[in-house]
Amino acid sequence: TFQPIGLFIADYKQLASYKKSTLTNGVLSINDFATPRITATQPKDRLRLAVQNGPMLIENDQVKKLELTKDENARRIVAATTGKNELYFLAFADASSSFLGPKLVNLPELLTNFEKETKIDLADAINLDGGNASVFITEDSNLSSATTVGSFFCEE
Repeated sequence: TFQPIGLFIADYKQLASYKKSTLTNGVLSINDFATPRITATQPKDRLRLAVQNGPMLIENDQVKKLELTKDENARRIVAATTGKNELYFLAFADASSSFLGPKLVNLPELLTNFEKETKIDLADAINLDGGNASVFITEDSNLSSATTVGSFFCEE
């Protein structure tokens, strides 16, 4: 069976507790008012959904500098919020192979480029997953998984 790496709340039910970590150092949550947030700690209000992951890439409009001893090229899935509480899911993959992509340490720079190109100002961003277990499906694109995926975010 698969176990969450940290805080995991689904439909208001807490399935795993928050664990202090230097790598999985953030929480993507949605509260009672349907407000999406990315925070460095577990929010105190009632949460409909929360998942601990990381690392944090942007926090309070400040791009983070990542220093990792182990990093590899892999596709990446990122969650980001704006100051207007808009939630974005972004996928970063190599054009030649959808299972390849940037190193984790390069994501903050890629998000800065995304902001410049789209004129979308990201207030907070967090790495959700990467590699073969990540999936991203929209009307326009489809990145399938090569291994079992532990959980999905779905739009209603």
